Amino acid sequence: MVLLMLAATLYGVLQLVVLAWPTRTVRLPTALLAIAVGVYACGALGLTLELLVAHGLAASSDLQLQDAIRQASPTIDPIIEELVKIVPLLLIGINVRSRLQHGLTDYVVLGAGLGAGFGLLEAVGRFGMDADHAIPISGGGWILPSFSSPYIPGVKQFLSTAFPAPAGSLDIADLAKLASGLSSGTSIHLAWTALAGLGVGLLLRERRWTKLLGLLPIGFACSLHTLHNYVAVNSDSAAEPFSSALENLLWLVPLIGLAVAMALDLKTLHRAKSVVPEVLLPGERPGPAAVLRFSLTAVPWTVWIALRFILVRRSLWFLTARTTPAVAEPLRVVVAELVTEMQAAGNRQAWRGLQVRAILLPAIGGWKRRALLAVLWLA
Repeated sequence: MVLLMLAATLYGVLQLVVLAWPTRTVRLPTALLAIAVGVYACGALGLTLELLVAHGLAASSDLQLQDAIRQASPTIDPIIEELVKIVPLLLIGINVRSRLQHGLTDYVVLGAGLGAGFGLLEAVGRFGMDADHAIPISGGGWILPSFSSPYIPGVKQFLSTAFPAPAGSLDIADLAKLASGLSSGTSIHLAWTALAGLGVGLLLRERRWTKLLGLLPIGFACSLHTLHNYVAVNSDSAAEPFSSALENLLWLVPLIGLAVAMALDLKTLHRAKSVVPEVLLPGERPGPAAVLRFSLTAVPWTVWIALRFILVRRSLWFLTARTTPAVAEPLRVVVAELVTEMQAAGNRQAWRGLQVRAILLPAIGGWKRRALLAVLWLA
């Protein structure tokens, strides 16, 4: 059951990684690493801070600890969680070159990974120990006997869901649909933190007063989270229909954040291309045909080289658009050298007679060879 939660989380982030390809610079392993950071760093820090706040409320009043936790849930905890999840993104901003060579799309993707990891920890912490009591559903997935009827989606269910949550809950209206299987819905933490990631990107990358625009997505994410927790504690609240309607459209939140980020990044990339034309392959100025032609020269090796080249060159363009030529010069030299090497290797004659398999197999055996192939695939 926990493996299905993990699979749903990975699939949700993978969807955003694929959609973000035209403008992202971060690789798939980096996005997967963000999930791990969300689980082990953000999750642990968030839980610690929430417990400290609850103990502080209990100590400063006559409340029991459980009552203090219940009081903090719809008020303080959402803000703590949203801020904790963007801390790793803010740490990127410590290094000027690092933060400027990432586009807004990267911050959205990494934010989604951090949020998805945080949501995975939350789901496993709540339901992971109840696997022995799970009841399989004919339509796919499991339901846990509880007042809130937690639901763990099956493979078919999360594969057909946009940014699926690792777990959901059922209401009376859902019980009639169990035979056909149910979706757990969109991961709320993935959606909220993807939006907050856009805000962090604006804060770190933009100039002057436009930086302040980054506070809007972060504030909106905190507001959505606060509303969700408030309705969860006060189910008879007048805000419940509004909150339910918003959560039905939650899958649009990461898409809107990604669309805004990609639009701004495309504008930045287009402007930077004219500044460093030497990193374009011959014949590439009218379009991407030159890179595509190179990638098909010696499959799969040239495909991997082309993909890595595209990501590194985008980093250079983002850096060029937001800093001085002196700061971008080391990366420009690296990319220019890659262009020269790709020009020399961009024909089948250059690869003829090169027995890559004969070189790799004697040097790398067993599990190491399989690990290398996995790295090439993930690049």
